[in-house]
Amino acid sequence: MSFRIVFLAPFLAATPVSALSLMLDYTHDTATDNFFNSHPVAKASLEAARNDIQAAITTLLGAINNDVTTGTFGSTSATYNFNFGYTNPSTGAAQSITIATSPVDQVVIYVGMRELAGATLGQGGPGSTGLSVGGGGFPAEWPSATAAANALASAERLRGSGPTIGVLSGTIGLGGVDGTVTVPFGSSIGNLWFDNDTNNDTATDTLSQLEASWHFDHTIPVAPGKSDFYTVALHEMLHTLGFGGSVSWNANVTGSNWSGANVTALMGSGSGVVDPGGAHVAGGILTPRLSDGVLQEAVMSPTLTVGTRKTLTQLDLAFLRDINWQTIPEPSTATLGILALASLGRRRRRRA
Repeated sequence: MSFRIVFLAPFLAATPVSALSLMLDYTHDTATDNFFNSHPVAKASLEAARNDIQAAITTLLGAINNDVTTGTFGSTSATYNFNFGYTNPSTGAAQSITIATSPVDQVVIYVGMRELAGATLGQGGPGSTGLSVGGGGFPAEWPSATAAANALASAERLRGSGPTIGVLSGTIGLGGVDGTVTVPFGSSIGNLWFDNDTNNDTATDTLSQLEASWHFDHTIPVAPGKSDFYTVALHEMLHTLGFGGSVSWNANVTGSNWSGANVTALMGSGSGVVDPGGAHVAGGILTPRLSDGVLQEAVMSPTLTVGTRKTLTQLDLAFLRDINWQTIPEPSTATLGILALASLGRRRRRRA
């Protein structure tokens, strides 16, 4: 059983020039099956999803210019040498970047195709930041030197805005005296991949097998029985930006309840709006989409109905604002229309 609810007023808002630059890196895809360079329609859908997210997020991110940060106190110094880590999207292997810097407003996302078990369509998430500590001087000054390094590193690694993705923490000793390392970091790097074993036979699909399961062309309606590549790209890319997996996300979640002010204002309550898994919007909540105000399940719900496409909704953006991304303006409360639960058809599950 399904039903339709008519939206009362369309979304009307001027879209400013986007600040965020999501750089899609195909290095690992090219080194394996070269899928995206060989399949321009799929690549175009991925990049269309990237462009739509860039158009929605207006956050300005500061540059990370320094790979090494040194804090001093008196004659003592504490030096933090940073690195980035991410998952190879084509093999699953851990990757490390020793020079952990980022240009202003840029987040790099490594993309590829992998064999995924079951009904999982794609996976994505933010990368990591790590550090090694050095220094020297007087043990009595060591705690103050590490505190100075913490302050300098945190100011740069948080990038001035956006969500807190994680926090580096621990203790490091000098001459028997411990200093405390505490460095929160923001969004700089991510990874995502899509299923290329749609029949779950543990072998990479042929092109004809992929085209039988995936709908790659974002410019035409989704074919019956196929999973929309654009929708999955949109979903997983938002995961790379901390949606469902970051310190800022976790600070708002208690079970299936959400404490963020923007979602609460939109929904009237944060109760039950998070999927039981804790990393997605609860399924079945209809909310106006940005493109035309028609009610739709949120892009960040955990499942996708085959033969359908999702685009960004007001609820998706409200969650983004609650984890400290700035987004394009929302309509006033009077124009929000009706939020409701939907009965949806056959789905294939995806997870991040």
